[in-house]
Amino acid sequence: MSWKGDCQAAHNLFRRLMLSQYVPKQNGQPVQLPFALQCFDRYSRSRPDWGTEAGQIEAAKAACDLGCDTLWLDAAWFPGGFPNGVGNLTCKPEEFPNGLKPVSDACHKLGLKFMLWFEPERVCEGTDVSVQHPEFVYGHENRQSHEGLFKLGEPAALQWMTDLLSKRITEYGVDIYRQDFNMDPLEDWRANDEPDRVGMTEILYIQGLYKMWDDLLARHPGLIIDNCASGGRRIDLEMCMRSIPMWRSDTNCWAGNADLNQLQSLGLGQYVPLSMACGWQVDPYDFRSSTTAGSISQWDYMNAKFPAETGKKLVEEAKKNAPYWYGDFYPLMPSNASPDQFSAYQLHRPDMDAGLVLAFRRQECDLVGIIVSLKGINPEMNYIVEFVDESLMPKERKMTGRELISGVELRPGEKHSSLVVWYRADSSGR
Repeated sequence: MSWKGDCQAAHNLFRRLMLSQYVPKQNGQPVQLPFALQCFDRYSRSRPDWGTEAGQIEAAKAACDLGCDTLWLDAAWFPGGFPNGVGNLTCKPEEFPNGLKPVSDACHKLGLKFMLWFEPERVCEGTDVSVQHPEFVYGHENRQSHEGLFKLGEPAALQWMTDLLSKRITEYGVDIYRQDFNMDPLEDWRANDEPDRVGMTEILYIQGLYKMWDDLLARHPGLIIDNCASGGRRIDLEMCMRSIPMWRSDTNCWAGNADLNQLQSLGLGQYVPLSMACGWQVDPYDFRSSTTAGSISQWDYMNAKFPAETGKKLVEEAKKNAPYWYGDFYPLMPSNASPDQFSAYQLHRPDMDAGLVLAFRRQECDLVGIIVSLKGINPEMNYIVEFVDESLMPKERKMTGRELISGVELRPGEKHSSLVVWYRADSSGR
């Protein structure tokens, strides 16, 4: 995309190009991201009652009660567990004796989508794929680990895996297909190249990957694909045409990374308009740092002291924020990882003459507030502005467009606190 003039204006032209021409569509519009409950990293090793049919049905109820629209079951459903069981594409017989359909049925009755984790490209020794079709796996002899790489570049293997995944999507009632990839394929690709055809194994492999996703999308209208790959390691244009990086970094795998989530939104948001991160704590600072056009809640909902009402309010706020991520994006502060700094960015919908600002006073920041100039504002309009701090109680003001442009004071509160500011043109007049 060619451009002249202001760099930030160019970034937003690129975001608009991505949204209009490249991101996955449903009913002619960019796909709507989920608001999901997903607790694999929190519960899979500590709560054996969670990774079962009954546990996941209860999780679906919890997701519904919190206002989420999706239950996300990650790598906790196949024999051998994660990672040693990768290559088994059937359910654990004791934990899920009836398969996963009872879980998806429970989700659908509650009005939820069902999202399920797969990792079809990595095959561990002794798993079903390696035993039933060793000819479809680049041999374990190429590496010292017990992992092998599935041959997506070979037509017979590609067709077999596509058919199997399609069968599981139907059988398990999957609405969102999550594909992870947690190994380095380069040594297998290079080991299988002919001397005068260097790079062809990789090329055919990636073409096979794209074809597999195209076939799954064609066979299952409405299917959404999450592109993970150890967190955001496969964000290229072709992948963005078919999928959304809903786990854009493996820093989502543990708590305490709110500031990193802010930085990821500041950087990636200028190029890739739709991505997702994970919130671990039921507090505004953490959750606002992670939410984008969708949200992931890695919350301790099985704890008797879980603050469910606060959780509901945060999910409701995330849903209110979501439409603005489909507009223009403006960093209001430089990208900085330091805990003694502010972080702030603005999302603006020119078609709505409305938007929001997210501001974060980090845990060691001595600045009480900052003053920022909002972008995309009509100086001749009046605006209704709502300020919502950590109390989640809005305070409304009327401001002129000129005031918003000349400078808005953002005061989140004490250290390690956040502020969301919504604004919209006052339709009652200029």
